Amino acid sequence: MTKPHFIALLVLLFISISLMARTVNVKLLGVVGDGRTDDATAISKAIKHLHNGDILYFPSGTYKVYITKNKSSVISLTGRKNIKIVGEGATIEVAPNGFTHYNIIYSENCNNLSISGFTLRGDRLYHDYKTTNSTHEFGYGIFIVGNKPDKKSNVFINACEIYDMPGDAIVTKNGISGGKIAITGCNLHHCRRQGISILDSDEVTIKNCLIHHIGTSEDINGTAPMAGIDIEPGSGTKIVNKVTVSGTTISDCGYLSIVGRPNKLYLVDSSIEDISLHTNKVNNVAPSGTIERVSFLTTSPRRHHFYAEDFI
Repeated sequence: MTKPHFIALLVLLFISISLMARTVNVKLLGVVGDGRTDDATAISKAIKHLHNGDILYFPSGTYKVYITKNKSSVISLTGRKNIKIVGEGATIEVAPNGFTHYNIIYSENCNNLSISGFTLRGDRLYHDYKTTNSTHEFGYGIFIVGNKPDKKSNVFINACEIYDMPGDAIVTKNGISGGKIAITGCNLHHCRRQGISILDSDEVTIKNCLIHHIGTSEDINGTAPMAGIDIEPGSGTKIVNKVTVSGTTISDCGYLSIVGRPNKLYLVDSSIEDISLHTNKVNNVAPSGTIERVSFLTTSPRRHHFYAEDFI
């Protein structure tokens, strides 16, 4: 082999290795995924192999995780860029515990983070609600935080099923960053407090989702507000600038399907069952936006709280 050919071969080999290195397969790093083994520590070690631009890949399997301390996260990423977390038929399942706060996936100041293809299951049915005196409403599936104004936090959640959380399926709190959140094709259900909580956030899009059975279910008491989508700008910028909900069905919520105080709300091509929509004026200023082709259905004697005059 001539020297130029040898150099070309080395270059191709280097490129191939580089491309392969961008995918971090957790099962090649000691994570088992058999539904019995505690994979929490191995997942944490696998995350240490990630670099910006990498894919954290979970092949098909059930990844049992045990929570060992309060306010801990199974997958925790801070300040990362262009990371993809991909589950190919993968379920991350939280073992029964009595901690008041935990997250399956936690993102802080991450830009262009993508989460797709997962089933995330909390321990709602088997959680210890009694040992620690608390509402136990802070067990989250995905918690997104963007608390630095100079670092946009854009996060995209696609094709995930999140259920049985003691608290909420998804919480967004990235308004300070001015980033965008997109939640598409997700099935969020059987959570004790909310389907989605939108705290201070700049722009949130919820598209083609199912949000249902939020609150009390299967003899497990819910905890207030028990809404499908709760828009509550109570911290950070204290503003939720824009929320768009399209192609989405919300049903069987313990309180309102959508409640809150966005600056702008766009609700189209959706079905809101049982309770409906309630938005509040902020400083006597009505929110702007549109409501088009929305079916408001009721299956109970509760009265609708839909104030069309709030929209201009």
